[in-house]
Amino acid sequence: MWRIRIKIIRIWKQNTVSGGQSIEMVLVDSSGDKIHATVSNDLVSHYDELLYEDKVPTSHPCLLLSRSTSRGTGFQPVHYRVLLDGTLNTDFLVDVIGQVVEVSPVEIVAVNGKDTEKIACLLRNEE
Repeated sequence: MWRIRIKIIRIWKQNTVSGGQSIEMVLVDSSGDKIHATVSNDLVSHYDELLYEDKVPTSHPCLLLSRSTSRGTGFQPVHYRVLLDGTLNTDFLVDVIGQVVEVSPVEIVAVNGKDTEKIACLLRNEE
């Protein structure tokens, strides 16, 4: 079984030749590799409110199919104590709520033999 972990890092609407619109996305996986994905004109109305930048569409360890009857879940923040106690499954990206108190300069780091940009953010728990 394949496990795919992706995050939407860029999303926009594109006018199509047929007069409608498609949703275009750049996705990144856990290795930092990027791929382009498209939601066709006939499915835009269904997925328009579910897809946005910096979102992980699902954390389910199953086959993902794009169907008009599929539903996504919304924002599911994780408590800081779960982040800090080491019990969180690191196979999945998570949502957090906090105040950004510091942002580092852009740093170039090697990930799987490729240079990539890294920015570190220091968050303050708002609970």
